[in-house]
Amino acid sequence: MKGCNTKNYCTLRIYLVTAFLGVCFVIVIARLYYLQTLKQENFIELANYQHIAKTKIHPKRGEIRDRSGKALAVNVEVESVFADPRYVEDPHLCAYHLTRILGVEEKDTFEKLTRKKSFVWIKRKIDLDVAEQIKALNLSGIGFRKEVKRVYPNGRLLSHVLGFTGIDGEGLEGMEMSMDGVLSGETGWRIVSKDARRREVWHCMPLEKPAVNGHNIELTIDSMIQYIAESELEAAYNERKPIWAGIIVMRPKTGEILAMATRPTYDPNNFQYSETDERRNRVITDIFEPGSIFKPLSCAAALNEGVVRFDDVFYCERGAYRVARHTLHDSHPYEYLSFPEIIAVSSNIGTAKISMNLGGEKLYRYLSDFGLGQVSDIPLLGEAKGIFHHIDRWSKLSIVCVPMGQEVSVSALQMLKGFSALANNGLLMKPYLIKRIIDEHGNVVQSFEPEPIKQVVTPKTAKMINEALKMAVRKGGTGIHADIPEYTVAGKTGTAQKAENGRYSHTKFVGSFVGYVPADDPELSIIVVMDQPKGQYYGGVVSAPVFREVARKVLKYLEILPEPERIPLTQINNKMGG
Repeated sequence: MKGCNTKNYCTLRIYLVTAFLGVCFVIVIARLYYLQTLKQENFIELANYQHIAKTKIHPKRGEIRDRSGKALAVNVEVESVFADPRYVEDPHLCAYHLTRILGVEEKDTFEKLTRKKSFVWIKRKIDLDVAEQIKALNLSGIGFRKEVKRVYPNGRLLSHVLGFTGIDGEGLEGMEMSMDGVLSGETGWRIVSKDARRREVWHCMPLEKPAVNGHNIELTIDSMIQYIAESELEAAYNERKPIWAGIIVMRPKTGEILAMATRPTYDPNNFQYSETDERRNRVITDIFEPGSIFKPLSCAAALNEGVVRFDDVFYCERGAYRVARHTLHDSHPYEYLSFPEIIAVSSNIGTAKISMNLGGEKLYRYLSDFGLGQVSDIPLLGEAKGIFHHIDRWSKLSIVCVPMGQEVSVSALQMLKGFSALANNGLLMKPYLIKRIIDEHGNVVQSFEPEPIKQVVTPKTAKMINEALKMAVRKGGTGIHADIPEYTVAGKTGTAQKAENGRYSHTKFVGSFVGYVPADDPELSIIVVMDQPKGQYYGGVVSAPVFREVARKVLKYLEILPEPERIPLTQINNKMGG
């Protein structure tokens, strides 16, 4: 009986084991069917992902050049250092060597080298000679990738116009940002094979979309004129120590901007070490009450309307004139001044009487035509349109305050634009900064030409204002320090009180000068602005000399001959051997 029970038990065990093995076999077969048949596409896709990848083809960023083709922003080949922590044998020693050569933090570098990742950047875009030093150490787990770095060969020159790019080549400020779509091109792609370490290997698949390289931009800027303007501005900035100083040089007949500079400044090659205020292109972003440099626009409007004549004489009240319970003052107690003398000596009272003859409605219309309260629409971001209230918001005093540059605010570019219309026979031109856009093969994609906006005043009116502005730069005028012996200069000084808590300050001023030369056939119009210079603050003292030196040197550079009538007779005799 015992033997029978044992036999039955053994048979049962055999059946159970057989059944279990059968179930396991079915499960394995089912799993294999699931993996090899139902999930086949998924695993093929996974395999492809591990061995085939779609990589980006980065386009070459376009260059920025000056009007003669000189490079201002270029690309140079550099290398970037990365690590695969899985293959770094001695993280401490590796971090020590990388820190010594790259100047990075050793603690941060060690942390990167011990991460549970297959790729970490150590430092991007280093010079090739630095990369060679690291390669010579043959550090395990350290690799290199070729990249392109944006470089500005002239350092700080034109930095506020050019701007700079980020680590991945995207424009962050200036022309680099505003024209990023033109400069950056179009990214391409290609399908590549990779090994188990995700390294690219040879493959024969022709799937590729080529990158489209960015276009090159040629500016209207002349590098030599820019250098002259910045050098003179820098010297004045260091001497006068204003909050900021700015200069723009323009061709009044065309609107081409030949130079544009601001102080303080920065180096776009090392922008990360600069402050935000140093990177502001203040000649377009910052606005100020123009003061007396505004008067010629107001006087031109009255002259053009025929409400005053060039030879009219005005009684200037011996320096004090009561208007609507407010007293206007002149810097000197003038009695009778002719129309051009009012501009030359910058009489507030004379300007007010001229403008009252014109009336608010017409004054507002003319100043609007000169571009007040409107952006110039140059290809740079952040341009301010200034403050120019509609006539409906004018007070009883506005008719005398606005004409002498109060109750309005302008940018330096906006002021130069309007003033240059007087230099251009009354024709307002649109300022422009880009000469042409060129593709990588040298073909012109787009070119820019002078663009007239409006004939604001007649050529006759402009010529009469020109005579008054020439007087302003001669002996007895406020702009005598802008005079150039070999050329006739036309210009106007400005010394504007800054508004503070709703009142005009008696200690804070903006000193400015705007003018053009040669006066009767202008090649250059220039504005110089100094915000709160230390010590002397009059525009004729702090800004006019900068105008004079820049204009003199640029005219010589452009080989514009001196005017014969301005050359002293002794000098002519010496040249002739007499």
